[in-house]
Amino acid sequence: MILHKNMNELPQYSNYYLIDCNRSRDIENNIGIVEMLEFTMDHVNIIDRNYKKHLFKVTDIEFQGESGLFDEISVRSLNNSFELNELFLEHVDYMTELRGRVNEFANVSEKTNKIRMYFQEIVPIVQQDKYNLKEVLEILSL
Repeated sequence: MILHKNMNELPQYSNYYLIDCNRSRDIENNIGIVEMLEFTMDHVNIIDRNYKKHLFKVTDIEFQGESGLFDEISVRSLNNSFELNELFLEHVDYMTELRGRVNEFANVSEKTNKIRMYFQEIVPIVQQDKYNLKEVLEILSL
């Protein structure tokens, strides 16, 4: 490591590194340089299709055992069916909310507000739906 008596004597590459970091990572000051985020109805439809491709595997569940009485397995199946139904209804709510956000997002003209809306309002809904799908897949794997 090279030590310098005066900070002005630092090698040129250290200034280049700082300038490069500011240019590439400083979003607040480089808002005009940052590529604008996209969020369209196609994005919502892709999320919805991905969810439903896993859920279509659910068919009618036989709740009664061979003797005509409920047993532990059929009760577990019934419980799983109720959980899947609840998770699907949550997914429908998320998709409805995201479809409304698409219109709002398209109407926001200021870049900083668009970025804020994307990260504070849209991404959390997508993450909740992703977690929801993870729960569905866990139930289906039982």
